Amino acid sequence: MDALQEWWPDARRRLSKLARKGFDSIVLLIVWSLWIERNARTFDNSLGTAAHVCTGIVAEADLWSKAGAVGLQSFLR
Repeated sequence: MDALQEWWPDARRRLSKLARKGFDSIVLLIVWSLWIERNARTFDNSLGTAAHVCTGIVAEADLWSKAGAVGLQSFLR
């Protein structure tokens, strides 16, 4: 987690303010999706493929964007 805490602020500083909102959303969505997958593996003995996790991230990001997440759409192209 330390690496993420160091990388995230450095990476977002290079972006415009509008892009930072989308960047923050996509980073949170990826971390959240990985946590959900981890829980499924740990507690439900379920093994999703990397492709399945990625597809889920893209689908969820699309929903977040439609719900009004600012700047997220630029990361979905």
